[in-house]
Amino acid sequence: MRHHLLIIDPQNDFCDLPHAALPVSGANADLARLAQLIKQHAARLDGITVTLDSHHRYDIAHPAFWRGPHGEQPLHTPISLEDVDSGRWLPATRHC
Repeated sequence: MRHHLLIIDPQNDFCDLPHAALPVSGANADLARLAQLIKQHAARLDGITVTLDSHHRYDIAHPAFWRGPHGEQPLHTPISLEDVDSGRWLPATRHC
């Protein structure tokens, strides 16, 4: 194998399109250029691998994982180590 293309995590949610969850400026144009590169050089590519990450439904990055002192969930709230150490945000269940 001489020419293998690795594409890492090309999700629609990262494209700078309406309703994208985590838009990255220029990502949609980047993917259009990538598609053009593949089209132009397909005969020279021995393979293409596309990776995608995944998350469990109950994940430390999701608001449902956390609870405040009054049972509230953090919505669009950064949580620091100091927040956890002080008890401002704690795991919703202690067996995690």
